Amino acid sequence: MGDTGDTATTSKSRSQEVLMGGNDAKDAQPNALQAQANDLLLNVRPEGDRVQNILRANGLDGNVAPVDPKTTALDHIVENNRLARLGLLTVEGAGYAVPGVVNTALHDITHPVQAIEKGSTALALGVAMRIALPKAGAARAAAATAFTYFMVRDAAVPVAKGFSEAWDAKDHAQVNAAAQKMGDGLGMFAWDSYWGMKIAMHGERLGEKGMKGILGEQKFNAFETAKGDYLGSDKYFFGRQINRLGNAVDKGTQTLADKLSGRLNSAKENPLTFEQKMAKAQEAHGEYEGILHSHNMHKHGIRTTDGKEIGFDQTIGIFLAGKDPRKMTSEQISEFVKAEGEAAAAKPKPADATAKPTDNTPVPGSTPELAARIAAEINPKNIELLAKMAKDEMNKLTDEQQQVIDLVEGSVGPVHAALNPNHKALDPGYREWLTQMVGLANEVGGDTQKLQQVAPLFFRGRDAAIGQMSADLGPTGANVHSMNLFSLELYTGSKTRMNQKNIPADEVLSAKNPPLNLVARDNGAGPHTIPEIQGVWDVDLVQWPRNMQSLRMLRAGINGHENNHNQYGGIMRFPDSIREQVINGTVRKALGEKANEMVDVPGHGKMSKLDLVIGILKAQANENTADIGGAAYTGPNGATTLGVLLQALRQDGKLETRNVFGKEMANAENPMGIEVHSIDTFRPKLIAEVLRQRGEGDPLIMEYAKQLDAYAEVGSRGEKDYVWASIDNPGQKITISRAELDAVIPHLVSAQLNTPLDALKGKTFADILPHLPTEMKKMDQLSNLMVDAIVNKKPLESIPFNTQDYTMIQLQNSAMPTALRLMDKGMTAEQVNAEVNRVSDFLEMQFHTKGDPHIAPINAKPSIAQLALNPSLAARQTGKSLSNAISGVRDWSGRDRFIYGYGGMAMGRDMFSTYVPGSQVQSLINEGRKQAGATPVAADATGGGIAPVEAQDPNRDTKGRPVDLPADKVVVPNGDGKNAGSPRDIPKPVDPWMKGLSDRKPSTIDYNELRRMQQQGEGLRK
Repeated sequence: MGDTGDTATTSKSRSQEVLMGGNDAKDAQPNALQAQANDLLLNVRPEGDRVQNILRANGLDGNVAPVDPKTTALDHIVENNRLARLGLLTVEGAGYAVPGVVNTALHDITHPVQAIEKGSTALALGVAMRIALPKAGAARAAAATAFTYFMVRDAAVPVAKGFSEAWDAKDHAQVNAAAQKMGDGLGMFAWDSYWGMKIAMHGERLGEKGMKGILGEQKFNAFETAKGDYLGSDKYFFGRQINRLGNAVDKGTQTLADKLSGRLNSAKENPLTFEQKMAKAQEAHGEYEGILHSHNMHKHGIRTTDGKEIGFDQTIGIFLAGKDPRKMTSEQISEFVKAEGEAAAAKPKPADATAKPTDNTPVPGSTPELAARIAAEINPKNIELLAKMAKDEMNKLTDEQQQVIDLVEGSVGPVHAALNPNHKALDPGYREWLTQMVGLANEVGGDTQKLQQVAPLFFRGRDAAIGQMSADLGPTGANVHSMNLFSLELYTGSKTRMNQKNIPADEVLSAKNPPLNLVARDNGAGPHTIPEIQGVWDVDLVQWPRNMQSLRMLRAGINGHENNHNQYGGIMRFPDSIREQVINGTVRKALGEKANEMVDVPGHGKMSKLDLVIGILKAQANENTADIGGAAYTGPNGATTLGVLLQALRQDGKLETRNVFGKEMANAENPMGIEVHSIDTFRPKLIAEVLRQRGEGDPLIMEYAKQLDAYAEVGSRGEKDYVWASIDNPGQKITISRAELDAVIPHLVSAQLNTPLDALKGKTFADILPHLPTEMKKMDQLSNLMVDAIVNKKPLESIPFNTQDYTMIQLQNSAMPTALRLMDKGMTAEQVNAEVNRVSDFLEMQFHTKGDPHIAPINAKPSIAQLALNPSLAARQTGKSLSNAISGVRDWSGRDRFIYGYGGMAMGRDMFSTYVPGSQVQSLINEGRKQAGATPVAADATGGGIAPVEAQDPNRDTKGRPVDLPADKVVVPNGDGKNAGSPRDIPKPVDPWMKGLSDRKPSTIDYNELRRMQQQGEGLRK
């Protein structure tokens, strides 16, 4: 029988003597005890202490030591851990749901009269509901949801009963018995709901056909209209009451679903009314408009009175010169700029701040070769050339052309998806978003004003979905799919690292999905995020401008920023309780004695430099947070890609040292109205500091950090101060020394990375970040491979790349360093852009065709092993499953038919005393199925002899086997249904667990009982 325990077997034990009838097993004749025990072991699967009972009946119980058998890992787990029992119950209960369906089906097949009776109830109910109630509306739904009781009871009772019994179970067998109850109930629910709905639908059709035959088509339609008005309109008393009842039922089922899934929070406890949803949508739309305004200002400046954009740097210059460009025509501005330029040319030129030589001195641990290579890569001149190319690319498409392409792709995409069975569907984790979208659509109805409030969300949501479904249709869909994989990888990695740090990722990210990406006309805003509206629109949408479609080398650095913008912005943001303290301390450390110096702020009077810098950092907190978070994932690319974009948008092609502020950008968080983006030259320095603090001294990373600092100086306008021009008071400004504000950067980054955060359960943002040296090494390797393939004109298939070794994040991050290295080799910016796109697209296609092994489903379903080893997770998953079932019924357009169809089947079971989960009938069935151990019989009950097995257990024959019937016959006791006292045949259960789980062989031998006998025998021998 193999190794079944650690008990000694070298000498004959007392139990062997008893079983074999003497000391010499070879010559002994089996006695009665041996025959019974052998039959018991070889032919049945006893539970409880059957062998011990036999020994006890033979007067041997006083010499048997207590036994703690642990035949398998599962036996050990369930015996010592209640939560483990619940986890195992969940796994096995789910497994028994399938045989539960089979058992219920067999019961209906073998009991056709009862099946017909309960089916007739559902049919009659379908007919009655169709005749008595309107075909749609609150009255029908309210009447149907009255049967929710049956659904909830039938689904919840066996689950609750199973958990209750498993809580006090002593071994795996008892857990298994409880799981069978749970699985039978769930299986019966699935079977009856399927047939109940079909029968109810047929009843509806019969009812309608019959009524039309009696009344005629015209009278029937009039009858339908009257029913709808009387029972579904608030004009009538009954209609009002029914509507209230329906709302109450919906609210109750939603609350139940939320409690089961753990989603219940203040927003769910107080469901938003339509007016509140619209208010939140309007507020979000206002914020979105503010984002667009800020982005437009930062990227394109203001528009003149004749509608021309004059550029951000020119906007600042005109305000500083004392003019308001919003009140000037484009011609007046041209004349003004010309005059200012001539005046500036006549003045002596200051020393050229951009002429500083690049520092090629190696950082500690580096080499001259590495220092020279990174200096050549982060070459400000090459970045400027790429910026000019990017500007030309963005100008190739007119605004009208972009709109035409959007319209065409928006029309072709759905047709393609409808005909392509392999289209790239979105992760099911976004389903809540769909539910919200459908709900809003129903609430909008035909109201133009309401549509205007949600239209930006709807149109962008549509574009994002179409882009995802069109991954194999053209470059736009492929680009969207790649960016979505980037976001999913970032989300998956963060979730994994949270769990590794014992941060409950499911809880922290419960309201956060990875943002969806879309490519569409941006109306000049540039890459930006349309933020979620919690409880109304729970998904962020990151928009990549249509006119930047060909600039795919910029995606990683910019989208690293956008993904950290709103996706993790709320998590990374300092809570109110510590924000003032952290920022105040950060700024005070940096400013030192200068913290109390007074500064004149136009429109706000005098304030200390400390308060001014705090105000600036608070206004720019969201953008700075996104820069810091993005750099932690994309390394130097956050600075170089952003530099290319910003220099492409500046009139003089230089990074700005200036910005604007004014009332039109003010809010409660930003009373001075500081433009929310940090000044251009501040941002590469911020990213360089992230590299230093996350690089662990890695020479490659430290060289990048050094060169980014140099790029911020050489690529800028060169002024020694940071300046904010007042747009309320032209000619006035705020001035802060660059050295003073730059000194804040190390303290700001450290605070952002290392402050314990409530949102992360006391852990820090640094705890959930990837290991930057490892990521940078991968990006560097892949960039070298791409450069080699391009320069040496190698077939792309020869690149040693596979999706197991590299992530989409690493692949997209390799594009920008590849471009800069190719620029250093003398290629033109246009050639570089085309080649990088060609190679990147080819490699990304491997992820599209083979899948991305580095992502997990948003709501990943744990494996059986995970559930068994993590009982609390198993319990949560059970709650979520029931929650999804209830929510699915609530949101399903045919929920009323489903509920009263299933309700009819449930009524039929009750009326005709058929198999009901949780009833006394089921309890008896499962007790019989458990084949419980015999009640101990006193030794003197047989005069010292051996008690017959049938005297101990009426369900077993004289050899200890279950009574051999075609089905387990259970006698229904008096009082349980009208058939009390009559036998009921219940099909024997399919048992997938007790034979195969925990390495048990599919044998009739019960190793638990065998080991008990060995241990008892060893105890007797001693």
